[in-house]
Amino acid sequence: MPEQLRHELLQNHFFAIVPIPQSQKRSYVRGHDSALEVARFFSLKLDLPILTLLELKDEKTKRLTGLSRFEREFAENPFRITHEFPRNDSLSKKLGEAVDQGRETRLLLIDDLITSGSTISKAAETLQSLLPRSKIWAGSLGFRPNLKNRMA
Repeated sequence: MPEQLRHELLQNHFFAIVPIPQSQKRSYVRGHDSALEVARFFSLKLDLPILTLLELKDEKTKRLTGLSRFEREFAENPFRITHEFPRNDSLSKKLGEAVDQGRETRLLLIDDLITSGSTISKAAETLQSLLPRSKIWAGSLGFRPNLKNRMA
């Protein structure tokens, strides 16, 4: 990670890193959970904890991959707050205290690749429902350029 980017991210004083969940089937096929691996990278570089707040509603939820931008925008939100939240660990307690006191919480939402932004948007929407005063930044290892512009 370039030092300038690391410095800029550290200045935002993030509370935690939240990885985008991946289906168990996809993790099995790939041999790893891509977003979680990227989250671990950011966690090490920024010395921030990983907080798993999101899960897929259903393993059979239709993936956004292969859908048009319009279809992605109006597809069902595949995420929910994990059924294990709230937990009794210290990080969850700190988050609960911040919410109770109405303090702003800054989260770094991580995915492996951003294509249209729909997945990040739907995940952020879900987090916002739990933490209305949160500020959510998105991060990934890369993004897919708009294919229309490349073909024109």
